Amino acid sequence: MSDIVKEALNGATTTTSKAKQSTPSGKPSSFTIGKHREELHAEEVEPSVEQEENVALSPPWTKWQKLKSHFRRFRIFYIVALVIFLAIFLPISFIFIIPRIAQDLLDGGSIVINSGSLLQPTSDSIVLSLNASIYVPGPFTVHTAPGDLQLYLPPVGSQYPVGTLHLPGETIRGNTSIVIEEQYFPFENYSSWQTFIHNAIMFDSGPLGLKGPIFTRLGRIKGFILQLDKQSTSKGLNRFAGFSIDSAQLILPAESDGTNLVATATLPNPSILTLEVGNATANISFGDIVIGTGMINNIVVRPGNNTVQIRGVANLTTILDNLKTILAQQSQYIQSGYLSLTTTITDISYNGSTVPYYTEEMGKFPEVDMPKIFPLTKSLPLLATSVLAVNYPPYPQDLTTPFQQRLASYGPNAVSVGWNTYAPQDKGCVRYGNSPDNLNHEVCSSSNSTTYPSSRTWSSTVVLTGLTPATTYYYQIVSTNSSVEHFFSPRTPGDKTPFSMNVVADLGVYGPDGYTLSSNSSGLLRKDTIPSIDPSLEHATIGALANTVDDYEFIIHPGDFAYADDWYLKPQNLGDGKDAYQAILEQFYDQLAPVTGRKMYMTGPGNHDTDCEEIPFTSGLCPEGQNNFTDFLHRFGGSLPTAFSSSSLDKKAKGLAEQAKSLAVPPFWYSFEYGMVHVVMINTETDYPLAADGPLGVYGLNSGPFGLPGQQIEFLKADLASVDRSVTPWVIVAGHRPWYTTGAEICVPCQAAFEDLFYTYGVDVGIFGHVHNSARFDPIYKGVPDANSMNNPKAPLYLVAGGAGNIEGLSDTRLSPPYTAFAYGADYSYATLKFLDSKRLQVDFIRSSTGLVLDSSVLYKEHSVNFVRQ
Repeated sequence: MSDIVKEALNGATTTTSKAKQSTPSGKPSSFTIGKHREELHAEEVEPSVEQEENVALSPPWTKWQKLKSHFRRFRIFYIVALVIFLAIFLPISFIFIIPRIAQDLLDGGSIVINSGSLLQPTSDSIVLSLNASIYVPGPFTVHTAPGDLQLYLPPVGSQYPVGTLHLPGETIRGNTSIVIEEQYFPFENYSSWQTFIHNAIMFDSGPLGLKGPIFTRLGRIKGFILQLDKQSTSKGLNRFAGFSIDSAQLILPAESDGTNLVATATLPNPSILTLEVGNATANISFGDIVIGTGMINNIVVRPGNNTVQIRGVANLTTILDNLKTILAQQSQYIQSGYLSLTTTITDISYNGSTVPYYTEEMGKFPEVDMPKIFPLTKSLPLLATSVLAVNYPPYPQDLTTPFQQRLASYGPNAVSVGWNTYAPQDKGCVRYGNSPDNLNHEVCSSSNSTTYPSSRTWSSTVVLTGLTPATTYYYQIVSTNSSVEHFFSPRTPGDKTPFSMNVVADLGVYGPDGYTLSSNSSGLLRKDTIPSIDPSLEHATIGALANTVDDYEFIIHPGDFAYADDWYLKPQNLGDGKDAYQAILEQFYDQLAPVTGRKMYMTGPGNHDTDCEEIPFTSGLCPEGQNNFTDFLHRFGGSLPTAFSSSSLDKKAKGLAEQAKSLAVPPFWYSFEYGMVHVVMINTETDYPLAADGPLGVYGLNSGPFGLPGQQIEFLKADLASVDRSVTPWVIVAGHRPWYTTGAEICVPCQAAFEDLFYTYGVDVGIFGHVHNSARFDPIYKGVPDANSMNNPKAPLYLVAGGAGNIEGLSDTRLSPPYTAFAYGADYSYATLKFLDSKRLQVDFIRSSTGLVLDSSVLYKEHSVNFVRQ
């Protein structure tokens, strides 16, 4: 069989070969195989052998041609494979890959809260609005369906959500705003909500988180669920930093609902939140002293500064009873011209129901300083609507009538006469003589009267010279309405005739504007009993000085006159501090005139003579004319001496006395001599290192200086060194602030500046005031009592005579140190020094109201050395 096939095939081949050879053209013939069999045309036949050879010699196929040929040949297989791949991959992509891409886009985005509002607060819900921006990176558009998200605090954790927000459907592409309008928002975890409110109110910023599932589509792809968990930081209210009460007014009489205090406050809100708070009730206080209550209604705190109205009821009795304490506590704010008010929220309610979280958080505001209240440019204008009038003395019919007469020793044979009038005077004059009927001498001032801006009066001074020592003179100030008075001229330095001088300090006005005689249960006089005392009964110390005017020859008063700077302690003076201050000065010097017009009254400065308000850091707030010792300087500056020329035969002493004269600055520091005593008045308020009332003083009254640096100390050195004990054996130095006291108000800078000089130059007695009682201390130096006590000690004897009486009452003596020989603070008192001879000085403390001698002692000093230097 196989052989037959082979033979047949061979035959076919032979036939074909022959056929090729038999064509007319010499070319092989071509035929179609099929239904129509015929010879092909020449152009349709296959190439010739030569052509085949040419084809075999062309370049081989490229890889691309081969690849194309491969795909053409196997394209069916590839299409089938692709279909199978897509059938497997696409479900996986939709289920896993695309959601992952979308989640990554969402996670890579950010959310910023632009604004929000917390409205209609209740104890368990609010109405919440929110405007936020969400950013999704990339070119894709993300569509979200409406859904619920949890609002949480990242520090607390999402497991304790604040509450649930309903998120509207959004189309998010790039940066997109999301707005939530007034949604009811119940608290899911109250502790978390309270923490949120605490952070929002008390801090300048705080974190917030949003978390929850959202149904999302990426472009047109079928939706899927993603997890949103984004955090953002929003600004907080920062404890309402910058809160201020910009104006306040006291309403007298009060309105029908009891309101007597109205104020406008600025409530700053640096956050992006609007808070509808409700109605706030608060206690208003200065420090720990509650002075009233206030109400702020319908509080809505929007971003930026909010102006709110405060209406309240101020307890005037509490304010007046504690005003000095209040102002003393406010010194750090008074430096800037303001007082600091603390408001303590006691309740916040909305629609009649307490909102506990606002009440609790805003009730923490006592921890917050809230300055800028009650500008003091006119001395407490909060109370400037008081209806009671200032108690000015009436104007005289003749305005040139002299008032407030005062005498002073001006030299060994000279006396100054000072007075005030209600009209200016050109070179005032004084007539005088040895008989009231024969005033045969007249002296006129070399200058016109002077005044200062807040004063109603003008001061004049005339110096009478060439007087016979220790002689009674009669004088009359030239005016159409003046009386004849008399005085005892100074004793010549070196006169050893015994005499007495009185000492008072811290003496204030008496009557409705000043001190009283009433005592409280502890036996200490206090200002809280003042209103009940009849002014006619209040003559204690001034009355005693007037009634015994022939028993002493002059008075020294080392500081604190009238206490005009305590004007605000009386309700009737609160209408106008400027006039009240001046009225008290006028009253006081009128009251004192029966004494000062008869006896030489040698004065020195005290802290209550400094400013319109004896409160730390207020000097810049006083009206012009009521600071830096203005009245004290105008009243006494021209009537006091510098220093006396020395009566010693020692040339060095004479030179030192002249040096002291050149360094003296009366009325602040100066000296004079009278009989057997040399008296030096010093200034413990200014002009020495760390002086209490000076520019660097602890009280910030910024007074002085009145001399060059160190001038007062150099004056004291020269003056004490010039004293010849053979002429004036007794040396007294008087100032205001003591460094030995019954337990309070120890002036350490004074001690550092003066004590060594007192000891070195053998000062016999140091006399002070400031502490409101009477006290005598054993002779002492640097805290160590002198072993000789009152029998020829080297150390000075120190006296305090501050119990004369003023509106501030008396100081306790129960803390007196062991070196206290005598202390008395149960009633008003003063001291009398009796110079018995050149070696014995008697010191008596006298009860003003009865004349009882409370304590009597005698200091014995040998005075064996003419010029002491120890």
